[in-house]
Amino acid sequence: MRDGSIESVMSTPEAVKHEILNEGPDELVMLWLVSPPGLEDFFKAIGRPRTRAMGMNETRAWLTSPGR
Repeated sequence: MRDGSIESVMSTPEAVKHEILNEGPDELVMLWLVSPPGLEDFFKAIGRPRTRAMGMNETRAWLTSPGR
């Protein structure tokens, strides 16, 4: 696990599972750059519309559900 701070820059190598946790009291503001171009199509293909706010436990349950 790597800890970030204000104005941190981190990179994630290809095929490495990762998650971002905001454990502080302040709102998380993030800029996500993806390279090479084209991954936006991947996220559109695997994603689904959110109809309401989901808690982290509900999100994790959905991510690990069979047939997803």
